Amino acid sequence: DTKTKEVRVQEVTPDDYSLWKNNELRFSDVSFAELAPRIERWYGVTVKMDPKISSTDRFTMTIKTESLRELLNMMQLTSKFNYKIEGVQVEIFAK
Repeated sequence: DTKTKEVRVQEVTPDDYSLWKNNELRFSDVSFAELAPRIERWYGVTVKMDPKISSTDRFTMTIKTESLRELLNMMQLTSKFNYKIEGVQVEIFAK
């Protein structure tokens, strides 16, 4: 932690931290809320989520060359939501 100058050691899965070499984004059994920050970093966008989005929906997939629109369309196959992309702003809202 750069603010407290503390170091924390924890057990991790090395594959998850080396995916950037292969230009892959992988997530397993994560909620929309957990996924939003990853989408923001990966695609360089800001995600605004409707509080009514289901917190029980979980997502597992690996992204390689898919566009943001392709990712969201794939996620819509298993979850009920709509989205709007305007520049670097992405709005996710419940159906």
